[in-house]
Formats: sequence, C-alpha cells, structure tokens
Amino acid sequence: MAGSNAQSDGDYIEHKQNYEGFITLLKWSTVSVVILLILMAIFLV
Repeated sequence: MAGSNAQSDGDYIEHKQNYEGFITLLKWSTVSVVILLILMAIFLV
C-alpha cells in the first residue's frame, strides 16, 4: 500500500498463528527424530 508501512491487526494475528504453528511443528519433529534415533540405537546395534 502506498505510504503505509504499518501492518493491520489481522495480518499480525495471522503471522503470530503461523509462527506458533511452525514452532509446534518444529518441536514435535525434533522429538520424533530423537525417538527414532533411540529406537534405531536399540534395535539396529
């Protein structure tokens, strides 16, 4: 938008929800990989 650098409140809320979703996905992905590595260490070694 010409001359407007501020984001609307709705846009900020949407970005915050996307960020929180990304952090949740990252957290559960990390936990899953750690569990997978532990199981691989138990059953494949």
